[in-house]
Amino acid sequence: MDKGIIRQFLLTYITKYKKIALLSLMLMLFTAVARMAPPYILKVAIDRFIARHDFYGLSLMALLYLAFIGMEYVALYFQIYATQLFGQSVIKEMRLGTFSHIMGLPVPYFDKTPHGKTLHYLTSDMENINEFITSGIVTSFADIITIVGILCIMIFLNLPLTGVVFVFFTLLFVVTNSFRKRFSAAYRDTRESVSEMNGFLQESFAGIYVSKAFNRKNVEIRKFDDKNRMYVTAFKRVIFYLSLYFPLVESVGTLSVLAILWASTEVLL
Repeated sequence: MDKGIIRQFLLTYITKYKKIALLSLMLMLFTAVARMAPPYILKVAIDRFIARHDFYGLSLMALLYLAFIGMEYVALYFQIYATQLFGQSVIKEMRLGTFSHIMGLPVPYFDKTPHGKTLHYLTSDMENINEFITSGIVTSFADIITIVGILCIMIFLNLPLTGVVFVFFTLLFVVTNSFRKRFSAAYRDTRESVSEMNGFLQESFAGIYVSKAFNRKNVEIRKFDDKNRMYVTAFKRVIFYLSLYFPLVESVGTLSVLAILWASTEVLL
């Protein structure tokens, strides 16, 4: 299916609850600010008050630190609530619209398409879309806000070290982008395999009396085994890419820490 059609389909339902989405994004912005403030407060406390043995100033920094931690937790609570409310509201409308569309399809569609496959569209696929909306779209905005904020603070504090971080950030982006299409294809094959297996199960259970009457138990088992093997093969591809991707991300993270430590010594010396 064309990506433009999918995007338009999602936007049709998402825009109905744009107020909840906007509230969620505002809470994300507040959460990001509250999350980025404590490390800077800790820096100020160490540089200005601990070095000077200023207990009064250190106490104020500690109270300010705790205040931002508390604000982060409160904002995060409402953010998660608003995000989940947004996702469930969209899925409710989408599931109802999809069911209405399916009920209006001509009879030949139901003759050609297994009922289990159609049921899969209304259940598992809808949950995947919900996960995409809440943990994909909305969380991505939160991560982008946090990353931009951190980069701005880092540029303000130390431009050379920020350049080192940006090099590895670019490398991480290249690694992630190189795996993106592979992950997409692998997960698509997995969903198709699950859909085929669910459709077969529904047909098998619906025709259980016929299967028993004609002693087709072993035939049905072999067919299900083929469907099951297709799913396992598709999921093995997902596992293979995951086993490559996450170690690469960890390696880039470790190299970035080493590079920052080396660059820090060069700056200090």
